[in-house]
Amino acid sequence: MGGDDVSFRCWQNANEIKEYLAANNREANSREYFELWNTFQSNAYAKLNEAAGQGRKITPIIHSSSFAVNYLDKDAYVIQLNEFANDTSIADYVNKGFKIIFSNQDQWRLDCSANSWLGDKAESCARELPTWEHFYKNSPMDMLFNMGVSNARSGQSQTGVETSTLVLGGEATLWSSDTDGNGFQQKAWPRVSALAERLWTDPILPVQGIDTAQKRINTHRQRMVQYGVRADPIQPEYCMQDEGACYNKEYFHAKAATHQQQQATPAQ
Repeated sequence: MGGDDVSFRCWQNANEIKEYLAANNREANSREYFELWNTFQSNAYAKLNEAAGQGRKITPIIHSSSFAVNYLDKDAYVIQLNEFANDTSIADYVNKGFKIIFSNQDQWRLDCSANSWLGDKAESCARELPTWEHFYKNSPMDMLFNMGVSNARSGQSQTGVETSTLVLGGEATLWSSDTDGNGFQQKAWPRVSALAERLWTDPILPVQGIDTAQKRINTHRQRMVQYGVRADPIQPEYCMQDEGACYNKEYFHAKAATHQQQQATPAQ
């Protein structure tokens, strides 16, 4: 049901809103804007249920915001989280019992792969553009645990509800204003493949786990290209032929040192 990029600055300059507030003896401030937003959202929700008909329950998805976490009914809405992965306000939704979908814009936003905008628009993207590794490493469950919420793998939220029942999953985002049919496949693949494994298995990663995943994604990307998908390469083609030369440097050096130590150890 929207809720993204709502601008009170825009409302301040809207004659309809200024006239409405004045006619109802209300001031033009943030508190009144939130109340006005709440009135609009309540009416929209009522219209949605009216259209659904009797006996049919609709649970809409709405973007996260300070309005959503403070005004909406946790049993009526699902919240799609756009906050950066280190934003501690994410924990508030779970602690209040909201069902949530993760879409951290600094980790899982596909259209932040290039600076196609200038000025304020460009600043909405993280400084470090999300690579396949961001998509793979970003664990919603670990994120919540690090914010003080009981680990969803084994614990409960402050509401006493199993955290795993509140986290519905995750979704990569790609705005149609930032791409079209010509660029979609390169922006989505193979990064979305990394996201799929994260959400499906939620692996706990040692350093070498990333290298193992990288080799699989390279192979998977090659397979996709053979089927006609315009998937973007994540490494040179050379890495398909000599995988050892393309490992994570720390892991590669550690593996080489272990091999040398084994050779130097005399047989018993």
